Amino acid sequence: MIENMIKALKVGRVTITFKSLTSGRKITDDYTLQGVNLPQNSKSDKLIVLHCASNTYEDIEKRTIEEWIRK
Repeated sequence: MIENMIKALKVGRVTITFKSLTSGRKITDDYTLQGVNLPQNSKSDKLIVLHCASNTYEDIEKRTIEEWIRK
């Protein structure tokens, strides 16, 4: 699941739904890796992505991802 999501992130926007570890709330937002030179470590528990609305990087704990949809 994660590898396919990373491939989709590299070519465009992806809507990701995940649970925040700090607040416990469910977050759904658009992220991308398109045009970003940011290699992902498959052994890491974190996914580093670019938040489309704020143009800032965020880390998402892979195990908290509930769903993703390619736009």
